[in-house]
Amino acid sequence: MSSQHRFTKDEFQIPDIAPIVDSPFSNGLFSHFHSNHEVGGSSPNKCFIPESIWDKRSLSLPNQSIEITSQKVSKNRFVPKDKKKSYKNNKLTTTTTTTTTTTTTTTTTNNKCKKWEIKYTDLSLDIEIGRGNYGKVYRGQWLGTDIAVKTNEDEKKLSKQMFYDEAKTLYSLRHSHIVQFFGTSTMDNRDCIITELMACSLGQYLKNNPKVFKTDPQLCVKIALDIAKGMVYLHASNILHNDLTSNNVLLSSLNDFICKITDFGLSTCGQATKPVGCIPYVAPEVFQGTPNTKESDVYSFGIILWELLQPKNQIQEIVEIIRATEFKDYATYRPPIPAETPTEILKLLNQCWDPIPFKRPSFQEILKSLNQMYTKPDLLLPVKVEEPIKNGYIN
Repeated sequence: MSSQHRFTKDEFQIPDIAPIVDSPFSNGLFSHFHSNHEVGGSSPNKCFIPESIWDKRSLSLPNQSIEITSQKVSKNRFVPKDKKKSYKNNKLTTTTTTTTTTTTTTTTTNNKCKKWEIKYTDLSLDIEIGRGNYGKVYRGQWLGTDIAVKTNEDEKKLSKQMFYDEAKTLYSLRHSHIVQFFGTSTMDNRDCIITELMACSLGQYLKNNPKVFKTDPQLCVKIALDIAKGMVYLHASNILHNDLTSNNVLLSSLNDFICKITDFGLSTCGQATKPVGCIPYVAPEVFQGTPNTKESDVYSFGIILWELLQPKNQIQEIVEIIRATEFKDYATYRPPIPAETPTEILKLLNQCWDPIPFKRPSFQEILKSLNQMYTKPDLLLPVKVEEPIKNGYIN
């Protein structure tokens, strides 16, 4: 699994070895497991209650020192016996000796996590299998079950509330094409998310098997179908993924190729309030500062569909091309489509990355098109062309 790079409010971060580049839109943009080329950072706000606020209803306090200092009270207010009374200018005042008390109570957020809390002592961590944006990812076991343990420990780690919110999203989802969430472990300042163990990411698989579409076009359609099914479920649940990339799609094994969507660190309910995503998966309108929508998730899916068609992994090359133009042509640039791409796939691809968001199909419509291709293999026959399809820019 590859490490993630996000850009904050003041900078871009480009994948892997690419240097940081200032964004022309950085002031207008808001600034986990797998993805690269990130434009964004933390997930959009969801009416969070900051940790530092004392929730009087639960009477829980943050872990910090509390200082009690001198104070004045009126004549009629009850004065505790341990306070020294004094009269000055016929006014009653009380003085309390300054003390410092350190609370060790659990925060409200941690209390909320108890319904899916897993004891850290029940986890057995094996080898590190990747790095996420906020920490390492380990293979492990939990009560005899193979698991993936994603830690939240780096300098850029999620806040307690954001960590809880991602866990809450995962906890609410149950679908055959969404990575299964087992729970979290938050004791002793360890923040871990525990999920089912998957074989690898789609991005990793395509990197090692670059000619998969040419050798097995039906497999590629099957992979796209799995992703579309998962996204239909998410959108029906009023959840935007906001970070849909080939590295955030996992394969259960290299035998059955069941794909599942993961990494909900940037997901939002309804419409996002701030733009997030990753280059080149982020939709042009989002890159320009418009909040994410269902249509921007469709655009990201279109880039994954394009990846499935490639004879080699070209994501890094595409990022370098975009970067070379200083992002000026991002709205109109589209990756070149391979020659002999079947007509039906070409049609769907161009619909998914249409520059006008409302013209893009819904995932329900995408699912219908892919099902038709999967059940009619003749639609996947390569188109004979004399020249490669010239498609670098749209009109």
